[in-house]
Amino acid sequence: MIQRSICLAILTLILSSVLPAQNATDALRYSYFDYGGTGRFIGVGGALGAFGTEFSTLSTNPAGLAMYRSSEVVVSPALLLTRTSSQLEGAFLPEENSFLPQADPSQSIDESRTVFNLNNIGLVVQSNPRNPKFTTMNFGIGFNHIGNFNQHFFFEGSSVGSIVDRWQEFANEFGVDPNNASFEENVAFNAGALLFDEQSGVYVTDYDLTHDPNGIGAPVKRSQRARAEGSMSEMVLSLATNYDELLMFGLTVGVPIVNYRISKTYVEEDEQGLVPFFDDLTFEESLSTTGSGVNFKFGMILRPTQAIRIGGAVHSPTGLNLNDESDFAIGYTFTDDQGTSSGFAESDVLPFEYRIRTPWRYFANAGFIIQRYGFISVDLEWVDYSSAEFRYNGFQEEENFANQGINNSLQSVMNVRIGGEFAYKLFRIRGGFGLLPSPFAGDTEQNFSYSAGLGYRSEKFFADLAWKNRRETVGYVPYGTFDAPQQFVNNDISFHSIVLSLGMRY
Repeated sequence: MIQRSICLAILTLILSSVLPAQNATDALRYSYFDYGGTGRFIGVGGALGAFGTEFSTLSTNPAGLAMYRSSEVVVSPALLLTRTSSQLEGAFLPEENSFLPQADPSQSIDESRTVFNLNNIGLVVQSNPRNPKFTTMNFGIGFNHIGNFNQHFFFEGSSVGSIVDRWQEFANEFGVDPNNASFEENVAFNAGALLFDEQSGVYVTDYDLTHDPNGIGAPVKRSQRARAEGSMSEMVLSLATNYDELLMFGLTVGVPIVNYRISKTYVEEDEQGLVPFFDDLTFEESLSTTGSGVNFKFGMILRPTQAIRIGGAVHSPTGLNLNDESDFAIGYTFTDDQGTSSGFAESDVLPFEYRIRTPWRYFANAGFIIQRYGFISVDLEWVDYSSAEFRYNGFQEEENFANQGINNSLQSVMNVRIGGEFAYKLFRIRGGFGLLPSPFAGDTEQNFSYSAGLGYRSEKFFADLAWKNRRETVGYVPYGTFDAPQQFVNNDISFHSIVLSLGMRY
């Protein structure tokens, strides 16, 4: 566990004292698609690329749209629950690639967030071309849910190091301008967390006065509470045709829409009085990101027999245009011969516009119909997350730095989704499983998803209820430093979805 955490800490950290400050984690947030949609799609684990007659496949293999024999309207409300178990693993030394021992290991703390979401809404218009070789020409339009950003987490514990190490490094590297409230070191100086030593000509902190023979500082109590909200949905416009009941072709124009907000409050307290003068500090930060983009998806399905379906799809990179608005504030309290004093300073609201290009995606699909009893299916998805790229206007050096971090931190993966359905008259029982390798380079952790569902399908009406659980373990660094101790937190996350789809055919 510790070795894996070390690996993640090194790979995910990117340091920058100026905007833009995006990193590999931000790129992954908008490149890691968790395909949602209808209850039927969720119930079989998303493994419907070879079968179609399912609106959600417009976001995976649009050739399935050609399977429709009637028009359809569907809506899918959902309940999304995210539970995060967080534990402070301790302080990590970047230069030495090792953890410092913790005198008092922290406990794991659970937090959860539940939201109502519209997972899918769609309309399919079915038509029959005049050419007898083409049996259908179908059009689809609607929205599919592809990303859930809702998460609360909290960690607490004692370890060495401080976030003021970060501000001190920036101040001595770039200097301090008290009139510029765009940079952390300037705001930290205005709040009293940094002092300028005229004799040495460098910026110092209360931690420099700590009597520590190891030179790494005294342990302090620290905690952070984070609250993230938002989602990513994709508007789809699709066209598909069926050639002689043998080959199906489909094309989707996707328009992802991003809405993400996060607020974090980080606190340090010197409860044991180990750091001279310092009492406590608070670092509050918030970020709001909105934007949209466009991509293209092309899919094919071959039906050599009535029972066998073989498919494939290619997704172009998504070009996302994003707008950030961020701000932060620092409060610092210390006690000296004059008594207890508190300082507070806040940044300006910092807007920033940039672009992200997500990776190409390649799908292979296979399915087998078991007479009238149901089917089993498999979907494979290959994606190279390290090929994601930022595009900044006027920040070429920072752009290169961020993209190099993506290339070093992320890797390509093969996602596997397996699903099946059992049919009895008008009723359906479904199950699904997903094997989702970690996108972080050097991490061999395997993430899994499980799903189950029930359905009712008549000639004109259908209803599908599904549950899905996806689990993953990720590392989190509250702040980064160049060579001072930095903190590392392990987050075990469980995503639960309950989806109900209601639809009509006409």
